Amino acid sequence: TKREKILEARQREIRLKERSRSEQSRDEEVGREEGKEDTEQLTDQAERDFYSLVDAELRRREKREEEKDVGDEGAVNGRDEPGKDTS
Repeated sequence: TKREKILEARQREIRLKERSRSEQSRDEEVGREEGKEDTEQLTDQAERDFYSLVDAELRRREKREEEKDVGDEGAVNGRDEPGKDTS
């Protein structure tokens, strides 16, 4: 009888493992199908984010160049020129 109980417990463990494996494989299959769509969506979102960051950086650099050009014009007109006494 003790041996029978041990064998029954072992059978239950084996069935439980098989069930969990089959559920896991079903979940993976569903995940793969959903993953294809998710991958495309994530790729599209990453591209949009990348290009928006690039555009923002270009605008920031253009603004910095404009500010630099305005600063250079002041030096050409005699203001803020190093070595020149304005008094």
